[in-house]
Amino acid sequence: MRLLLPVVLLVLFAAPALAADPPDFHKQILPLLQNKCTKCHGERQRAGKLDMRTKEAMLIGGTSGPALVPGKSDKSMIVELVFYNEMPPKREKNRMTMDELNLLKTWIDAGAPVK
Repeated sequence: MRLLLPVVLLVLFAAPALAADPPDFHKQILPLLQNKCTKCHGERQRAGKLDMRTKEAMLIGGTSGPALVPGKSDKSMIVELVFYNEMPPKREKNRMTMDELNLLKTWIDAGAPVK
């Protein structure tokens, strides 16, 4: 019985988080990327040959490889670069907040769905 209690608690506390809908790509993620990333990684300019306008383009990535790994924010280069304040570059004032980064991570961890 003692071994079962931690499992029951885990299920009770994790279930609401697992049941929540992931962030909406078109309403939440794309506007975030447009505001923070596509100035340098978009239609007119593609620094490092990276286009951040679509999931497909982020999967292809740029000269450093794919920008995201669906289901694995801890393996996604975009998360790493934003977390360590390497992107946007230091000269940019429009950096991602931790809330914005967590939203991006949640989307990636959910498989980076595009509805």
